[in-house]
Amino acid sequence: MKIFYIKKTIYLVFIILLIGGSLSFLSSCRKTQVKKEIEYFDDTSVITNTDETSNDINDSSKYKVALFTPRASDFWNRTAAFMKTAAKSLNIELYVFDAESDHYLLLEQVKEVVSGNQKVDVVVFNNFKDTAAEIIQLAEENHVYAFQFNSIMSPEKREEMGAPREKYKYWIGELYPDELSIGKIMNTKITEEAIRRNLIHNDQMVHLFGFNGPKLTGGAISRRSALDQAIDDRDDIIIDQIINIPNWSRDEVIKRFPTVYNRHPYVNIIWTANANMASGVIDSLKQMGIKPGVDLLVSGYDMSAEVLQSIEDGEILWTLGGHSIDGAWVMVLLYDYLHDVDFATEFISRNQPMSAITAQNIHLFKKINNLVLPDGSLKEIDFRKFTKYHNENLTKYEFYLEEVLKEL
Repeated sequence: MKIFYIKKTIYLVFIILLIGGSLSFLSSCRKTQVKKEIEYFDDTSVITNTDETSNDINDSSKYKVALFTPRASDFWNRTAAFMKTAAKSLNIELYVFDAESDHYLLLEQVKEVVSGNQKVDVVVFNNFKDTAAEIIQLAEENHVYAFQFNSIMSPEKREEMGAPREKYKYWIGELYPDELSIGKIMNTKITEEAIRRNLIHNDQMVHLFGFNGPKLTGGAISRRSALDQAIDDRDDIIIDQIINIPNWSRDEVIKRFPTVYNRHPYVNIIWTANANMASGVIDSLKQMGIKPGVDLLVSGYDMSAEVLQSIEDGEILWTLGGHSIDGAWVMVLLYDYLHDVDFATEFISRNQPMSAITAQNIHLFKKINNLVLPDGSLKEIDFRKFTKYHNENLTKYEFYLEEVLKEL
């Protein structure tokens, strides 16, 4: 019996050591992965550098800004391209991280650049999977400026964190798209358009189902809120179902669409919360022999080239977009702030207007495609003209996509 217990103890010790070694190995791998992302700046790495002449994040000749994106997507690639163009114009070193839809990886990336030899001056981030608060706290602890943009916190988290510069002095500002007010208006308009076209069910109601992003994502929260507020004011439309799609995935929409449509075959409006999902809906409808824009209406957010073409073809009624340039406006604000021109004289939190894109103004927004060069970068745009530092008579920031399009 004593020998049995000795063997059992040795066996348990072996298992504990094996598990501990595995966890240590996994942790080491993850740390090595993040370090590699910071050390290499070629086009295939997770982090990219806007300055072709220098790959050294320790170079002290320029202010350094790190942008953390949830994933590589049409929207985030376009946003990063605008930010890189602005950074080059403003002589700022910009580093772009792709979290590959992994919020744990994103937080590790942030930790790497707010301390030590990799330290940057500012971190720019959105509220990917409710990480904004932790990023703000990390920046505060390490005396690195933090700027939140593109999406908001939940009301509960906002109450806990307060506003920028209240509880956290290094959290200097935020800028996010005004999805609520314009979203409410456009969701009301699409309902009215369905009624005008007599796209109603036998119960004399307009029926809607839709695809939204992950529940904890700020964009998904605000876009759903805009839809609910538009519907709450009416008694002629019903939301049959809203499905939350992981990673805003087009493929996932295509996979799930037949089941959802068969559950609600009398649908009159299909609502989508981003360009990928809108294109997935269009593909699915065509495969089923249903004519989008004729048999039912489709709406969306964002402005990929594919969605713009669908609007021109009459398949998508409208989309809300233009906010991919918001990252460039963030760079303008940071440039002024780092040169002792504080944007707080005008605002600390800015609710940035979005553009409603329809068949009537599609020609203007298709001009954005003219900005893109063959390598995926953007044509040079002089963003200094939008700064207060270089324009002493400028009393109010003019942050409108249309102002940039005028340069074309």
